[in-house]
Amino acid sequence: MFLCAKLLLLFFISGPTLEVLAAECNFCSTTTQMACVSETEYQFCVNNLPSGAVNSCPTGYVCSTTGSVICVSSTMGVPASCGGCNVCSTDLKFACTGTNTYALCLGTNVPSTTATGSCGANLVCDINSSEMCVPLVAGVTASCTTTTTASPTTPGLSTTSPLPTYAQYLCQIIRINARFALPAEVDNTCRNYVYCFLTRNGTWSGQIYNCPGRTYFDPYSRYCVATIPTGCSGQCNVCSPTTQIACVSETQYQMCANGVPSGSVNSCPTDFICSTATAVTCQPRTSNITPSCSGCNVCDATQTFACTGPNTYALCLGTNTPSADANGVCGQNLLCDINLPKICGSATDGVSPTCPSNNTGIGPCGPLTPSEYALKYCQIMQINSRFPVPAEIESTYQNYIYCSLTPDGTWTGQMYTCAGSTYFDPYSKYCVAKKPTEC
Repeated sequence: MFLCAKLLLLFFISGPTLEVLAAECNFCSTTTQMACVSETEYQFCVNNLPSGAVNSCPTGYVCSTTGSVICVSSTMGVPASCGGCNVCSTDLKFACTGTNTYALCLGTNVPSTTATGSCGANLVCDINSSEMCVPLVAGVTASCTTTTTASPTTPGLSTTSPLPTYAQYLCQIIRINARFALPAEVDNTCRNYVYCFLTRNGTWSGQIYNCPGRTYFDPYSRYCVATIPTGCSGQCNVCSPTTQIACVSETQYQMCANGVPSGSVNSCPTDFICSTATAVTCQPRTSNITPSCSGCNVCDATQTFACTGPNTYALCLGTNTPSADANGVCGQNLLCDINLPKICGSATDGVSPTCPSNNTGIGPCGPLTPSEYALKYCQIMQINSRFPVPAEIESTYQNYIYCSLTPDGTWTGQMYTCAGSTYFDPYSKYCVAKKPTEC
């Protein structure tokens, strides 16, 4: 894990962790529940077994199960986890599918799914041998290394997520005994919240709690409620900073390149939904995890159109699949609503976007201006108080953020500068003459 900015944790929790391990094909990662099946292809895992469609990484990326991101840019120098699996030999006769298994290619570049076989005892599959299977002796290695060791059960939000670390950082910054909502970039289920408290040794700490049953955390009352709060409809087309995958519909996803969804649209296994709230993108429907994108790229009941973004749409042309060519943009100040026959409507008339998105092109280390940061910060904090500005945004330590509630009930924030040669003290929340120790 790496943290891009101390306080930018409010928006992005972590980046991809890349740790070079031994390469293995068809092996389900315990972090992502995905398996590399070739140098650039992968499958999702169900019950720790690769299954369903074989999906491709974006151009210029390789498949790696050594970290939390399955597709890694080839420029990063990370070796592909599966460099020799499911690749047909130069004479198009066979491909190694495992340590001692193979599939015939029958004169094509695609291994057969039915014409398959296994090597004999103490033999391994070698793509460089015309005999396919060779004795495992000194100097001979299998072209496709696989493992038969079963992986642990699919990790959930509470076991693999870095949320507890986020809670501790958040509470050490806020220093207020209260409950706080998690930003959508960290957890968009709206069912978890942070509780900040002062420990016996005088330090601030925080923990993540989950609302019981099917209740949701309301950031205004700061209690768990039965009705899903406004703004919890999910985040479509938003790249997860952890997995670099974006949900584009309830059951579909795209890999991300440079923080932008790109390439083919892939589907989760049957009876799985897409969620960017956890380290595993495709989750069983029985897990009660809310899909991150339940309204995007879904054709309406009349098969006329689908909303592809807050103010964009695509025609369905009488099918259940949005057209890749027949698409458009709503007019100024209009939003796409799947329930409107005229497609687009105004927010002043109570219209809310069917397919919300916060994909502004600002990545974990994106170019947030001080004023943009102050506004986003206060919209999340929702506390009338002064707060320090992180050094990554502004390093003089003479500025601070002041959050306030506007007359129309929305939160806003502005950046202020301490007078003269004074500095902002994050403990007293006042401007002082002595430079704080954190500076």
